[in-house]
Amino acid sequence: MKRYMLLPEDTIELLPQDGEAESAVSVFCERTLILFPCSKIESVSLLRNVREDRRKPEDCLSIRARDALFDAPQEVLVPIARPDFAAFRAKLAAVRPELFTALSEREDVRETCDQTGSHLHRHG
Repeated sequence: MKRYMLLPEDTIELLPQDGEAESAVSVFCERTLILFPCSKIESVSLLRNVREDRRKPEDCLSIRARDALFDAPQEVLVPIARPDFAAFRAKLAAVRPELFTALSEREDVRETCDQTGSHLHRHG
């Protein structure tokens, strides 16, 4: 699963339903676009103390979904300190309220490499 934490200069928005196209989350970071329909959001949770190579840990909304282009799993981390966070969260909750009824909260624990190469090869 690809994991991306928004930088201050990145944009995130909820694109409204337009005709047959359903509403979608759009993340624009540097020269990359991450786009996933709201129906492909699998979970939303609150992660505490996310570092992602930053010195100061931040609390983030974690959105796990499959992207529109490759149907690949993505995790987008939206820092709750962003100026646009409250408006984005409200719009997403209006479209998919069931994701926010029992919002889970957990500490961020990053996966570590065990140096065995098991993540590179399938055994069995």
